[in-house]
Amino acid sequence: MDMTSITLSAMPADIVTSGGQGLALAYEIYHGPFDDLLLVSSRYGLTHALFAGEAEALVRLRKDYPKADITRESTAHHRAALSYFKTGTQAAPLPLALKGTAFQLQVWQALLAVPMGQTASYKQICASIENPKASRAVGSAVGRNPVSFSVQCHRILAHNGGLGGYYWGLDKKRELLRWEGVSA
Repeated sequence: MDMTSITLSAMPADIVTSGGQGLALAYEIYHGPFDDLLLVSSRYGLTHALFAGEAEALVRLRKDYPKADITRESTAHHRAALSYFKTGTQAAPLPLALKGTAFQLQVWQALLAVPMGQTASYKQICASIENPKASRAVGSAVGRNPVSFSVQCHRILAHNGGLGGYYWGLDKKRELLRWEGVSA
């Protein structure tokens, strides 16, 4: 995917500090080649892409934005994310509006630079953000990525070439890497 088609920004601070007061979130569940994918968006962009069932995902959304108005509907942001999920190409620009610290946003931006079909190590991500000793913090940020398929955290491997971890399990990580043509 051409990383220029994805723009990553922080969810506005007033939305985060208010618990999502006045924020409308739309979600829909899509059936994809790997598993069901729950996509969530706001007027600012895609906020979540989760390999999770509806009940589990709604619990997570309520934790992130307890005061948001959450409805089930499909959006243009969902369709932009799905174009990549279904075909491996990005048909339309995809804005991401993520809740995270400045450090997490920096790490997630670095993940976007890892091209499809390639991998990077946590150590390489540390170097790319000019923080060579932050491997634990980088690992934590990678694991908290709320848009796991749009910001491709499955492409990040341990320094020794091992799979490392993956929030959705190593079998899912292997499956995603194989889909991209990476032997894992």
